[in-house]
Amino acid sequence: MRKRIILGLSVVLILALCLCLSACGHSHTWIDATCTTAKTCSECGEVEGEPLGHDWIAATCTEPKTCSRCGITEGKPLGHTWTPATCISPETCTVCGFVTDGPLGDHCCDQWSDEVDATCTSEGYKTGICKYCSEPFTITIPMKEHDYSDWVVSIPATCTSVGEEERVCKDCQHRETRQIEMLPHELGDWVVIETPTYTSDGLKAQYCQECSELINEEPYTFSEFLSDKIVIKGARDCVQVTDLSYFIDYDDFWPRFYLIVELTNISNNNLKLYSCTCDLLNDELTMLDKVDEYYFSTAPSIIAPGEKGYFFVNWGYDVSSLDLNSGLTVKVEVTINNSSKPPQQFSVSQVSWSPPSYDVLGYFENTTKSPTDSLYLVAVFLNSDGRAVAFSDTHLDPVEPGDSTSFKIQPLWGKTIYSGAEIVDCQVIAFDYWY
Repeated sequence: MRKRIILGLSVVLILALCLCLSACGHSHTWIDATCTTAKTCSECGEVEGEPLGHDWIAATCTEPKTCSRCGITEGKPLGHTWTPATCISPETCTVCGFVTDGPLGDHCCDQWSDEVDATCTSEGYKTGICKYCSEPFTITIPMKEHDYSDWVVSIPATCTSVGEEERVCKDCQHRETRQIEMLPHELGDWVVIETPTYTSDGLKAQYCQECSELINEEPYTFSEFLSDKIVIKGARDCVQVTDLSYFIDYDDFWPRFYLIVELTNISNNNLKLYSCTCDLLNDELTMLDKVDEYYFSTAPSIIAPGEKGYFFVNWGYDVSSLDLNSGLTVKVEVTINNSSKPPQQFSVSQVSWSPPSYDVLGYFENTTKSPTDSLYLVAVFLNSDGRAVAFSDTHLDPVEPGDSTSFKIQPLWGKTIYSGAEIVDCQVIAFDYWY
């Protein structure tokens, strides 16, 4: 009995001893507390107490705020607070006392003993005693800028030479000049140097109106030549002027003027060749005379789309009273209107002609259903380029529908317009003049 009591007490004592050693049943291995962590058992993780917290050392000129325990930093260094260099000491930090190895500063004076102002022609100076080293010193004051007046042109620029402008200093009268760039050429109108022909371009040039220098030179095409000489009124977008020729025949008692205007219908409508006038000018474009509508005829009076028609001076025009030695230039105005009538369809056959007489023979047949009223036949002579270079015409008596008749078209008064034109073909156009 007694042994059982002793055994039980022994067990109780052993258990109490274990509890006294540790609640977890082992001896702790502690890791010291740091700035951010408390004391901790390395085996069971049990902590005791609180973190120590940072022990900050204040920031300096060169170092940021730093913990003396863990070395962690916060923020930036404060930076030096400099005292400017003087003539006896270099630049120095007022906080940490750091001295640079840079150069010494300048002398400094609070009250100058001698002072001369600078001008735009000479430097100034100031003399004084340095408040740091007590040595006398002098500083130089740089010259001032000139106070100039506005720029004034002294030599105007032209299109062949540079110009010049100047300004003067208000204080010392110093004169300064600078160059003005040459002016651009002032272009005049195009001038015809060489007149184009039906087969080759001419030449046009453009000169400066101030110095007469040749600036531009370009080909002068025959189409430009026509557009410069012919004004179209009425249905002007419906027709294209494809040729213009004029000449003077001296074979008669007096010189006669002849002109042919060739047009092509570029529209989808029939066109009526209405009227034509021609101004005769000298080479200086002064009016010499005017050929009015009375002298002009058409061939035919109505042209279909894609077909050609002609205005021409019928039987010539007497220019014996004009001074042809001054040259001759023409300016033509044609009027063309749309027409609701179709062109007439007459038949012309067996056409023949031959030099030197240039009589045109053939047969005419009225293939329409109406008798002719004022039948008109025009012989248009063509050269190897297909260009209308001469013409002649005649009237026929009325011809009933289905009837035919022979015709003869005699040349105009003179013959030089035929013999000098290198004629290779002849086209006869028949139409009723009052249709």
